[in-house]
Amino acid sequence: MDTARYLLRHYDNSSGLPQNSVNAIGADAEGYIWLATENGLVRFDGLHFRLWTGENPPLKNNRYYNIFFDEKGRLSAMNYHDEVVTIAHGHVTRDSLTPLSARDFVRWRQPDNSLDSGISYHIRLPLRPMGWGAELECLHWQTGNDRFVDYRNGKMTSLRDGKPEYQHPFLHHGSWNFFLLNGVLYFLEKDGRSVRFGPQMQTARLRGDIARDPAFARRPGEIKIFWNRLYPGHVLLYFNHSFYLTTAKGDGLHTRKVFSGFDVKANNINAAFYDTASGSLYLGSGTLGLFILTPQSFSSNHVPDGNNSHYSVIPYGPDRVLTRGFLLGLPGSGVQRLGWQATSSDYYSMSLDGLGNMWTKGHNQLMRYNLLPPLRQTGRWQLPAKITMLYTDSRQKLWIGLNNHMGVWTIDCRKPDTAATKLLQLWLDPTCFAEDGNIMYIGANRGCYIYNMASRRLDSLAGLTGKYVRSAKVTRPGEVWITTYEDGFFLYKDGRLTAFPADNDRYLANAHCIYADQKGYLWIPTNKGLFQARRTDLLAYAADSTVSPYYHYYDRSDGFATNEFNGGCQPCAAEMGNGYVALPSLNGVVLFHPDSVRPLLPGAVVSLDRALLDKEALAADSLIRLPGQFHSLQLEFSSPYMGNRKNLQLNYALVRVGAGDTIWIPLPADGRVTLSALPPGDYALVVRKMDGFGPGNFTDKTLRLHVKTPWYESRLFYFALLLSGVVITLLVTRLRTVYINRKNAMLEELVASKTRELQAKSALQEKIIQSVSHNILTPLKYQQLLSQKIFETVGKEAKSLSDMSRILNDHTHYLYYMVANLLRYLKSQIEERDVKETVFFPAETAGEVLKIFAGIASEKGTELVNEIPVSLALYGDEVLLSVILHNLADNAVKVTRNGRIALSANDVGGGTVIVISDSGPGMRADLVQWFNHGASRDYPLAGGGIGLMIVKELAQTMGLHVAATAEAGKGTEFTVWFPGERGTH
Repeated sequence: MDTARYLLRHYDNSSGLPQNSVNAIGADAEGYIWLATENGLVRFDGLHFRLWTGENPPLKNNRYYNIFFDEKGRLSAMNYHDEVVTIAHGHVTRDSLTPLSARDFVRWRQPDNSLDSGISYHIRLPLRPMGWGAELECLHWQTGNDRFVDYRNGKMTSLRDGKPEYQHPFLHHGSWNFFLLNGVLYFLEKDGRSVRFGPQMQTARLRGDIARDPAFARRPGEIKIFWNRLYPGHVLLYFNHSFYLTTAKGDGLHTRKVFSGFDVKANNINAAFYDTASGSLYLGSGTLGLFILTPQSFSSNHVPDGNNSHYSVIPYGPDRVLTRGFLLGLPGSGVQRLGWQATSSDYYSMSLDGLGNMWTKGHNQLMRYNLLPPLRQTGRWQLPAKITMLYTDSRQKLWIGLNNHMGVWTIDCRKPDTAATKLLQLWLDPTCFAEDGNIMYIGANRGCYIYNMASRRLDSLAGLTGKYVRSAKVTRPGEVWITTYEDGFFLYKDGRLTAFPADNDRYLANAHCIYADQKGYLWIPTNKGLFQARRTDLLAYAADSTVSPYYHYYDRSDGFATNEFNGGCQPCAAEMGNGYVALPSLNGVVLFHPDSVRPLLPGAVVSLDRALLDKEALAADSLIRLPGQFHSLQLEFSSPYMGNRKNLQLNYALVRVGAGDTIWIPLPADGRVTLSALPPGDYALVVRKMDGFGPGNFTDKTLRLHVKTPWYESRLFYFALLLSGVVITLLVTRLRTVYINRKNAMLEELVASKTRELQAKSALQEKIIQSVSHNILTPLKYQQLLSQKIFETVGKEAKSLSDMSRILNDHTHYLYYMVANLLRYLKSQIEERDVKETVFFPAETAGEVLKIFAGIASEKGTELVNEIPVSLALYGDEVLLSVILHNLADNAVKVTRNGRIALSANDVGGGTVIVISDSGPGMRADLVQWFNHGASRDYPLAGGGIGLMIVKELAQTMGLHVAATAEAGKGTEFTVWFPGERGTH
């Protein structure tokens, strides 16, 4: 492994870590990472940090400095008040029973101040006292179930059951370089030698990678030791910006470099934990938080010409590939340019024959090169159309795909000067070739062909019609893997085509090709990263689609320069002689060795972290006793996983006992499931996690929920309610009968009294109407007729008398229609007349109204204008509208002199508005306010008649909306709005 290649993740209080001072690091049995910080104990699940402080559980101090196993083997942590908490199942509980005297400790002294000394329990190195320059005076560590080592006064003593086993004099010269490996005490001298304490003391030089560093021979005293009692099988040594995993071997220590290029001093590192399963290194800083170094199994190599978008690649020798005219291998191995004309090839297809030649293409040109550098062209052919793809079969026949319906052509590679001949006529453009015995699979831009080379029969592969086939890979006879653009990947086996499910983000929809390694895994590059799937898992899905396959995802964090791989080429993967695989990408060639890739699988448990019922904490065992009514039940789950979070596939389902199909829903990123208003009954909330490769390899976390039936929904309550209802009904019926009889008697008397009163009022109102009709209206009618007769007779004799009689006629005419309209209004109010709606033409109605006021308006020099379109039709009560228009026109004529009064109509909001405007002095503001917003009966009578009140009430009766606007000195405008829901406009 190239130890300089790793992913560095850094967390501090700006990226989720609650506190930046990390004093100790450990992992629990479930896989959570725990951090002892200066402000609480922190749990890390790979994405979220959760803090436990001195309030939970209640402690005197929330500053933790160590994580260790107690005498019962429980993971524990200690704060600066020597209080201990136990860590189990992702949670923290208080431990107050274990005595301090039974624990490991060191005693130290500050040389410059004899009074400044102390004791530290459950030692870890390096300690704060080291940074203060304190001297180690004594250590007492447990090395086994009944064994301890005790160092004091220059002597190292091994104790068993409290009795000395052996003793060695030893001077440590102020150094703190003691540590334990597999229960054996070691000391690292400043000259780089290790001392192993046992019945005999053994001294040995450090071996392995650290000894190969030239700087080690010059500066061995600069080694820093990071060891952790939680992991007794190894210790970490840090030297010259590199970390070495150190294990016991023989009488000494063996070192293996795991990471390099990290500065411990600059980042103030004081705690370290190496996870042997994932190969990740966790580093705690005293001031800068948490650092995580993860090895990267992939790398990218680039060519020097600036264009690093690569397509087809072929192996060249034991450790290099040929791409775009360059030979390249692993990073650092150099890049060699070959004699390949950049303009002669489009790099989308290369093919090796078995005769030492490489074939490539450029538009419609086919070229052959020898493979010895510099590449030398040994042949060129021109085809009748653009070449799409090249492939050499096992018979040394080169297959050439052409576009524009030109089909497939072939060349016999064994005959150097042979011409290309047409083999097949196709209506689709070939995109790839794959040979399976006598069968050739020919992918195309809208389907796939199956060609039998023995019988020369050509068929289409049903199920792929219309799909853009990117590649075909034959892994075993009769087993063909096919990738497409936008439609995912398929398996064609035993005459059956199987489409595989996409990943959650549908990255696999654009699958470029498939590489099959020697361990039974398929590697699928896409536009959004690389996927790994187990072949047997996919075959299991093909046999039973209820068994979901697991896809493991890799992205840039694993070492790529880009997540976008390239496809549409052949070959799009090359295996070198050393076992490394090359994949072309948009930014370099991605290189990896399938055997060295250790996928970090999400195999940890799923834990319920918290349950909240209506925002109040709820114990997990209380879920089987939920109340009948609640607003919200929030359940928070987590599963520790330190890899790419896309590989942690969590889904949940709420299943009611006895219900039908299970519906799985992706668990939100925060792990929270919120339920509300569940009907009474029994439920199972299941959280399912894919654990990795293997059919049916998943973990279920199941919570049993029971929602109680409310007392008011029980059968007993319903029976009691029914019985009470019958009794109450009988009682109410009896009381109601008595009450109604009494009430009826009172109502009969009241009705009789009101009837007499209404009859009296009605008689009076009828008399008023009769009086107006006979005593006013009739004389006025005769007066009007008489004045008209006078006007017509006298008009022929005397001009002045004619004018007077004309005026008398006009005023009488006006008075007649005014009284007639008043009577119409009174009748509509007294008789409660129904609105009689018909289709009418408002231009005619308005014309009749304006005729009434023509004479009076002429006297005042005022122009009357009817601008309502003749063709406009409305649906409503024409008689009541004429009363409204009459009163509005009357008001306008009264106040307008030498001006203009106009009636018009407009379409507004799907309805019709009739507008009456005048150029008079403008209506008073209080009248405008009342007309637009006030009650019709609250008329401000000062200075006005009852015409506007009549307008408001009639408009209300007809369901119309009226409004007024006025501006002093510029006139008044009234609008009458007819909605457009009924009738015609």
